Amino acid sequence: MGLNNYYKTKKCNGFDSKFEYAKYVELDLMKKAGHIKSFETQIPLLLTAHDHVICTYIMDFVIHHHDGSMELLETKGLSTDVWRLKWKMLEAMCANDTDIKLTVEFQGKGTVPKPRRLKV
Repeated sequence: MGLNNYYKTKKCNGFDSKFEYAKYVELDLMKKAGHIKSFETQIPLLLTAHDHVICTYIMDFVIHHHDGSMELLETKGLSTDVWRLKWKMLEAMCANDTDIKLTVEFQGKGTVPKPRRLKV
């Protein structure tokens, strides 16, 4: 199995990565402690332009704060060209809404480390 196939098929408690699952655990603790009102996972958002649906974006987390604002949180290990394009579309759609905050949390540097040879 190639490295890309491993990451595409490997799941962690229903989440795409251990990083995303760790963020879920953190948000669950924040909710129990009363720091946030609630949160949802894997929410599909329709990205539109001129009243036409272009594509669907699956947001990792939607956080509802006590002040009525909403935070759209994406956890990324590796940012692809397609993801960057979709994120820019989402930023443009939410630009005029002051109650929505867009957040991306990157894991590490976003690249897979190169294998090293051991000197014997």
